[in-house]
Amino acid sequence: MKKSRQILVALLSVFLVSACSVEKFVGEARDGLAEKYETLPRYHELQESRISWAAAIAYADANNLELRKARNEVESAKNNVRRVFLQVVPLVNLGYYYNHALRGSGGEGYYSENYDYNINIIFNIPALTRLPVDYYVAELALFRAEKNLELKRREVFSRIYKTLREAELSSRAYVFERDSLSGADRDSRLVELEKRRKIEERAEWMELSALLADASRKWCVPAETLPAFSRADYKKVAAQIDPLVLTLMAMELEASRLAQIGIKLNYWPTVQMNFYSPTLFNYSGGTNEGFTSRGKDIRVQLDFYLQLDTRLNTYFSLKEAEANHAVLEDTLKMQMIERREKMGLLIRSCEEYGEWVAAVARYDDFLNRRGEISASALLERHRASAALQREIFSQEKSEIDREAALILEYGIDVGCVTAIVPEPPPPVVSENA
Repeated sequence: MKKSRQILVALLSVFLVSACSVEKFVGEARDGLAEKYETLPRYHELQESRISWAAAIAYADANNLELRKARNEVESAKNNVRRVFLQVVPLVNLGYYYNHALRGSGGEGYYSENYDYNINIIFNIPALTRLPVDYYVAELALFRAEKNLELKRREVFSRIYKTLREAELSSRAYVFERDSLSGADRDSRLVELEKRRKIEERAEWMELSALLADASRKWCVPAETLPAFSRADYKKVAAQIDPLVLTLMAMELEASRLAQIGIKLNYWPTVQMNFYSPTLFNYSGGTNEGFTSRGKDIRVQLDFYLQLDTRLNTYFSLKEAEANHAVLEDTLKMQMIERREKMGLLIRSCEEYGEWVAAVARYDDFLNRRGEISASALLERHRASAALQREIFSQEKSEIDREAALILEYGIDVGCVTAIVPEPPPPVVSENA
């Protein structure tokens, strides 16, 4: 009795220690994060690293957190394909048993021994009629994960392009405003302008660092390395829907068709095969299939099941799936029409922007050739030219949004002359940093 009480006390102590250790472990993890927070790089201490557009794209392709997550999903989908066939691999369980009397002098273990072991090998071939469908479902999921990764790459590259183009535009606008300052309050206005620019630079660094998943440097991508955007090339490809977008739509249709096949399988008989030992099965009260190291009898059981749809559940489910499939087809058709109109509007807006910029440049040149000689006329001319330039900056920002949208839809290589290298060169730290 005393010994059994000691065992119970020991088990209770282990339970209490485990429960109390939660706060301890979380506290240790919190302290570790706090220490890491203190060692994180600070913006004003960072050195500048100049890399090209191609290197930035390749660096993001290898390190971006969203892309890494998408690649993990691809690997998970590959494992699911393997699991379809691994279902037929037998399970092997190693067991060890120990029995000891806590009261009295009897109670030796089964087979009249205090301890024993067994090897439980479980053969269970699941429904054979579902194996081909399960494999097809897993392959479809893998294909979808791969296409989602490709789409995510487009999204990340489009965001990098937009970030860098907007940063370059902000830099030009800052230089223009700085050079345009005049008057008695020029110095105070310059201080405000530089303060605003520093805030913009920090926000641009944070956005680019998030895309590259690396905030250890002040990334600098020279404007001359950015890809040359070709409206003409995108106009050609915009006449048709993008193959990747079309593939993603086709996968929705195939998933819907597969759902109907899954329902129809209920009309097919189910075939299931088991290898088991009656001795072990009876010994465990019907809860343990397989056979042990001591088992001498092994049987195979083959079952056929055919479920009759007496309540018409399968029939109604199939009709609903067919109706949903018809709705999906019409939905995708409307989405294709919307995409075609959206891409048409984007291309038209890009062309109108180019025409507008050319017209503004001609108008500004015309005003400059008028040759005003009075001070008031020259001042008014300077103000009008500055207003035109600010409007160009504003419209160019909208143009960047349109270019990024086209890159997201059709990819970066359509109208950009810069190739993407497979691996980035090591970042070069600026000597002036």
